[in-house]
Amino acid sequence: MWILSLVVSITCALLATLMQQWARQYVLLPQLRTTPRERAHVRSFLFFGLKQFRMSYAVELIPTLLHLAVFLFFVGLVIFFFTIFTTVAIIISASVGIFSIAYIALTILPCVYLNCPYRTPLSNLSWYVWHTVVRYLAALFLWIEAIFHVHLVQVHRRVQHALTNWREKFERCVVDHDRRRKDGLRMSVANRAQGSPEYRQLELQALHWLLHVPALSEDSTFQNFVSTLTEDMVPRLLQPQAPDFQFSSSFSHRLRDLLLTCLPGTTGLTADAQQHRLLTCLDAIYRGVRAYNVAPLDQSDGPIPDNIRVNFAELRIMRVLWSDQGTAVRVRARCICALLARRILRDIGGPRSRRAPMEADLYWLAAVFDKPSSNEIYNSLHNLAEVDPMNLNSFVRGVHSPLLERGLTNKEITSILDTLTILMDAENSSRRNSLQEQIRALTQRAETSGCLQQLVTPLLEHLHEAFPTDVGAAPAVSMPIPMLLPVPQSYS
Repeated sequence: MWILSLVVSITCALLATLMQQWARQYVLLPQLRTTPRERAHVRSFLFFGLKQFRMSYAVELIPTLLHLAVFLFFVGLVIFFFTIFTTVAIIISASVGIFSIAYIALTILPCVYLNCPYRTPLSNLSWYVWHTVVRYLAALFLWIEAIFHVHLVQVHRRVQHALTNWREKFERCVVDHDRRRKDGLRMSVANRAQGSPEYRQLELQALHWLLHVPALSEDSTFQNFVSTLTEDMVPRLLQPQAPDFQFSSSFSHRLRDLLLTCLPGTTGLTADAQQHRLLTCLDAIYRGVRAYNVAPLDQSDGPIPDNIRVNFAELRIMRVLWSDQGTAVRVRARCICALLARRILRDIGGPRSRRAPMEADLYWLAAVFDKPSSNEIYNSLHNLAEVDPMNLNSFVRGVHSPLLERGLTNKEITSILDTLTILMDAENSSRRNSLQEQIRALTQRAETSGCLQQLVTPLLEHLHEAFPTDVGAAPAVSMPIPMLLPVPQSYS
C-alpha cells in the first residue's frame, strides 16, 4: 500500500507539472501573433481544444489522485501496525475511521445543501451517483405502479386519489433529478441561487452586509454604491420587508445624509461634483417614491414606509431644491414631491385610506400645493377627485419655470412624462418606443377631461414643440424650450 501510495503521489506531481506547462502554453501561444484579431483566433482555437479534450476533468483528477494516495498511505499504515503492535493499530484505525467519516460527510454535504462551502474532489461523482440512484428508484416505482394500477384503483376511491398524487410527485422527481444530473453540481448551485424563493431576501442580506462595511462609510464610496443600484433595487431597499426594518431605515438615513452633503450652500465639493452627487441622490429617491405609485406597491394595504416619508418629505430640503440653479435638480425635486404627495393623499384620504391624517402631512401637502392653509386639503380628503387636481396643478406650475428658462435633456423630459402619467392615472406608457408616443397618449388622456386639458395641455405642447422627432433612441441632448404659452393658472 505504501509503494502504491508513493507511485500515485509521484504521478500527481508529474501531472501537476504537465498541467502548469499546458496552461503556460495556452497563455503564450496567442502572443505569437501581432494583431488582436489573430490573437483572438488562436485563443478561440485553443479554447475549443480545451473543451473538446475535457481538460477540466484532467485538472480535477490531480487532487483526486492525491487524496487517494493519502488513503492508501493510511491503509498501509494500519496494516503495518497490525503486524507488529495491535494496540497502536487499533488507535490508528479509530483515527483513520473518524477521518474517513468526516471525509465522506464533506463529500456528501454539497449534494444535500447546495450552498455548503465544503466539498471534496469526489463531490461531483457523488452528485451524479446520488441523482442517478434516486432517478431510477423513482422510475422503478412508476413502473411498478403502472403494472398494478388497474388492481389498486379498484380497492377504494381514496387509494386512487393517493396513487394519482404519488405518481405526479414521482414523475416530477424523475424530471428534476434528470435535469440536475445533466447540469452537474456547479450549474445546479448557480441555478438554485437564481431560482431560490429566498433569492431576493438573500440579495438584500448581501446589501445589508455591504452597507455596514467600513469602506462604504465614506460619502464618495456610498455615492458610487447608490449610482450602481438597479431600477427596482432602491424600492426594495426602502421597504420595511427588507431583512430587518433597521436596514431599510439605515439606508434611507444614509441616503438623506448624502443628500445633505450636496445641497446648495454646502462646501467641500466642486460645483460639478456637487451637481453629480445631488442628481444621484434625487434619482434614487425618485425611483423609490415612484415605485409606491405604480403596481404592485400602490395596491399594498399598508401606507408608505415612515422612513421614506420622514426623510424625504421635508420642506427644508425640498424648498432649497425647488430654487436650485440646475434645471434637472428642480425638475426631479418637483417630480419627487408630486409623487410623494399623491401617495400620502391615498394613505390618509379616499375610500381606501390606510391611516389617519397627521398635522405634519397636511402642512407638507399645503406647502407642496402652494396653499395658504391646510383646511382646504383636509376638507377634500374624502374625495380624491377634488384634491388630485391641486397636486397636478402644483406640479405643472413647478416644472413650467425650468422649462421656460433653459433646455431639458431626454432624461428630464422622461421624468416629467412619467410623473404626469401617474398623476393623470393614464395608461402606463413606460414601454412606448418614443417620448412622442407618450406625449400623444397623455394629450389624448387630457382631452377626455376639461380640467386636465386646461392644466396639462400647455405643458405637453411645449414638450411636443421641443422634441418634434423621435427622441426615444436619440442621445440625450439639451434643447431649448420655446416660450409660447403662459403658465396655467391655479385650479381648485
